[in-house]
Amino acid sequence: MTRMTTTRSAARTILHLVTVVAASALATVAVADDVDPLVHRTLPGDERSSVWSRDALADRYEWLSMPAGAPEPAVRVEEQAPLRTALDLMTAGDVDAAIETLEAVRTESSSPTFEFTLGNFYFGKAELESAAEAFARAVEDAPSFRRAWMQLGLARVQQGRFDEARVALAKAMALGATDAVTHGLIAFANANLGDPLIAEEAYRQAVLLDPKTLDFKRGLVIAFFTRGRYAEAAAILGRLVREDPDNPDWWIFQSNAFLGLRRPEDAARNYEVVRALDAATPESLAMLGNIYVNDGLPMLAVERYLESLAISDTPDPKATFQAADLMLRRGEVDEAEALVTGVRACCFDGFDASARKSLLKLEAKIAGRREDPTAEAAVLEQLVELDPADGESMILLGDYHARRPDGLDAAFGWYEKAAEVPQAAARALLQHGQTLVRAGRLKDAMPYLDRSLEIEDRSAVRRYRDGIADYIERTAD
Repeated sequence: MTRMTTTRSAARTILHLVTVVAASALATVAVADDVDPLVHRTLPGDERSSVWSRDALADRYEWLSMPAGAPEPAVRVEEQAPLRTALDLMTAGDVDAAIETLEAVRTESSSPTFEFTLGNFYFGKAELESAAEAFARAVEDAPSFRRAWMQLGLARVQQGRFDEARVALAKAMALGATDAVTHGLIAFANANLGDPLIAEEAYRQAVLLDPKTLDFKRGLVIAFFTRGRYAEAAAILGRLVREDPDNPDWWIFQSNAFLGLRRPEDAARNYEVVRALDAATPESLAMLGNIYVNDGLPMLAVERYLESLAISDTPDPKATFQAADLMLRRGEVDEAEALVTGVRACCFDGFDASARKSLLKLEAKIAGRREDPTAEAAVLEQLVELDPADGESMILLGDYHARRPDGLDAAFGWYEKAAEVPQAAARALLQHGQTLVRAGRLKDAMPYLDRSLEIEDRSAVRRYRDGIADYIERTAD
């Protein structure tokens, strides 16, 4: 691709181009359409905002290309001809040549308007550092050059250099830039710098000046969230929901506010609306599952958890496993089994070893609750096969065999294997000793109990061991 073709393509992205008649200077707000919009870097949810995209900002800042009401720096006589040439090249579509024309005559003493014009050319090509450098030189020589301060702030926002951006924007505001977008940009910068109080106040001003722009309201809501002011967030979101009921963002945001206010039933209602709008996310469905399981509605929870996994590109079963475990502790065995069976059907093949182990352990617990020892043992053997260092499963296998007729030798074998796993050694030795005690072999149990205490000295185990020792001593004769 030739340079002329490239530059003509770039020129088509320039949104506004005006010659300042009095000085023959060029002042532009230009964008490159191949640059991704900025996303909010510290606060959740704002990545969907469009107000900070390059196109949107250029549209809103179009008036920057016009001379400000206050006096502005003049262009030197010797700069007027190259500026006219650069403007002609720009009009012809050769942005690079326009920049080269100005760079060829640029000096340390170039006028602020010259630097401002060059900076706008660079900004149009998304060469933000070069643009910011030119704007900085303009305001250094002309500290009251409002448009240059604003473009410097805008460039720094686009670069994510928010500390420098808010300094420049505050200077522009002091010089008379009091429109909604300037307030919004200051809010955006402060939010990313972790100053939600200033962000909140600036967003309030932006909303006051431009109540139709939803992204300013979104920013204000996020500032409320950051400060834990959920009631105010819920109130604003209530109005947004009424104004735009088909927008799932507002319903989800309000759900989060309700959760912050400890109103899970209201949050669940909103999440169900999002689901009815076919806009549910894995996260919103999993949250619904959490609410339902905590509210004692386990079967509804099962349905939402499984829906969450089904629509996720990378299913994360952690919440479902926690829910199934809670259901088992509460005696909701049927629901827990339905959840675990659904998880296995949809996702087991894609799970890593850790997730597979968690699922198998839940299946073993369910088999135990069903009083199906054969199924329980089969699952435990799968666990040990999956992870030969799974001491917990070895202990459970030992317990299973200990309950079987003529199963003591197999039980002791599993306890011994588990004792070789450091994390399980103390418990495995204790189980070994207790099983010997139940079999009436008290003296044989003592070494295992002593070794367990050497690894982990627990008062309950020591009392148990000492009680066995006392009994042995009393009955020695």
